[in-house]
Amino acid sequence: MVSTCQYLFGNEAEQIFKKFRLPHGVNRNELVDQLLELSMKVHNLLFEIGDFHYLDPMAFHDQCHLYALRAAQIGAKKSDKTERSEENKFLHLTLFLSKHFSDLKKRVNIYVAAATVLKLKFPHSENKFRAFLQDEGGCLERASRRALNGLFESYLKGTLASLKSFAPLYQELALMADENLQLETSRKGLLMYTFPKLAGVAYFVDTLARENIPFVVKVKVLTKEGAAGTLVKASHPAKGETPVIVFEGIASDGSYSIPEVRERATNCPTFFFRRGSVHEDEKNCFYCKWTTIDLTPYRERLERVMANPQEMFYALGADFILQQQKTFKPFFENQGKYPLLSKIFKEAVAKIEKLGLEMDRPTTFSVCHVYTTEAEVALSERLLIDRRVG
Repeated sequence: MVSTCQYLFGNEAEQIFKKFRLPHGVNRNELVDQLLELSMKVHNLLFEIGDFHYLDPMAFHDQCHLYALRAAQIGAKKSDKTERSEENKFLHLTLFLSKHFSDLKKRVNIYVAAATVLKLKFPHSENKFRAFLQDEGGCLERASRRALNGLFESYLKGTLASLKSFAPLYQELALMADENLQLETSRKGLLMYTFPKLAGVAYFVDTLARENIPFVVKVKVLTKEGAAGTLVKASHPAKGETPVIVFEGIASDGSYSIPEVRERATNCPTFFFRRGSVHEDEKNCFYCKWTTIDLTPYRERLERVMANPQEMFYALGADFILQQQKTFKPFFENQGKYPLLSKIFKEAVAKIEKLGLEMDRPTTFSVCHVYTTEAEVALSERLLIDRRVG
């Protein structure tokens, strides 16, 4: 029988969790398997109560739109989450890497509380379970990221290959998926399989349409005077626990680019990707100091681009290639090998500025983060990028 560690990570605990300290005489493979099984039971509880927003991995390679899509597809199935399937493996690995648990104390508290509610016995001791969740030795995060990337690569390649006869575009997408797509991530020295943003967007847009998956765009408006409000626009109605993909973005009066916002907002404790927990200058914080302006022009621009989702997403994807994935740009200029994708790229580039979707000047918006959550949360004005964590 395949061990839990082998199922999740493709190897045994004695190979992956070497730095996890154990009492003398304790079998490493057995205890790690028990700790993983207890963690998975906690995950199943989170799935049962519909907490899709936890499925938001710190993968570090700009594939959040595709991870969100996969989470929405799996969440909509209502399948048995206790089975050892590839889909459930995706969910478990995603939760081990969830941005919501980047504060390890929060993860420990939630997992221990859930295990207590479920009246589950802690393997060896509660303290050892806590040490495991705090990722003693850094083993769990590394193993989860490596396994999730491998699972993502095999799933994407298999899916695109199966759709090659569906439309000519999928022939090009499948061909591109087999290119050398190892790219250095935001963590220097870490190479991961990364599907070029615009190609992923092309697959994403088509899948949304074919499977009728709802999405919401939430835009925080930032001006010289401060934050002016949040706009919310849905693709179509969604209710209850329906998984909805959420795009959170920033719109500006021209004062800020997305890279500038990301860099400066890390000093604000209300920013999700913050560095610290204390303001250096709270009264003058551009990110959380509120101001009042007429949001009508921003709302009209958002409604205009949302009227044509494919055009909007293609422009966003093309801008990302130009700004963040220049290594992949030659793929979209190779008309001989990728005629359809090259055409999409050329046409999208011409519309970026007109639609107000460029990172350097996001007058309509540019995306900061993508994730899946339940409909009620998706349609509220609450922003994940605005929320204090912990």
